[in-house]
Amino acid sequence: MSRLLLPLCLLLSLCHCAGVPTASAPPTITATAEPSTYLADALQHEGVIIAGQPEQADLPSLAEAGVREVFNLRTPGEMEKLDFDEAESLQSLGIDYAQHPVGGDDYPWSPALLDAFSAAMASKDGPLLLHCGSGARASQLYAAWLVRERGYRPDEALRTLSPKSGWPLPMEQLLDRPLRLELATPPSQGSFESSRR
Repeated sequence: MSRLLLPLCLLLSLCHCAGVPTASAPPTITATAEPSTYLADALQHEGVIIAGQPEQADLPSLAEAGVREVFNLRTPGEMEKLDFDEAESLQSLGIDYAQHPVGGDDYPWSPALLDAFSAAMASKDGPLLLHCGSGARASQLYAAWLVRERGYRPDEALRTLSPKSGWPLPMEQLLDRPLRLELATPPSQGSFESSRR
């Protein structure tokens, strides 16, 4: 038996010196992801966050900021291109989600969209994220809400949301004078679309 013990000890010593791995605790992995800058980059006004499309990594920061509802203006075709399910991801964080697509001929702007947003604003109990792809459509909807529900003039509403709203307009910059927008008197018959023809 002693004849076997000596070679076994030598073999174990050689293995140890040769660097044969032995069982050890698994390595500790630390997260190196950058903190989300989504909220810092967004326009915020009276408890509404107006922004472009959040990435999945941005969603926990919304929950941490107390966002209770997301009002998404992107079309189904736009949403299909994402690599995550926004509605499902938000709901898993306890955030309500509503998609009201606007854009192109299939999803035109309408008073019904403004009505839906007004209802969401009336019932919100915390910060609300209003988003589209870039923030441009979201800012236009919010500007219309400011005009109808808060009594802003159209140019005041758009200035409030600059630069997401496309304000200042190039004409204002070219003329070096402020531009003032006013609402026209509503047509007596039909909708805005029929009055444009």
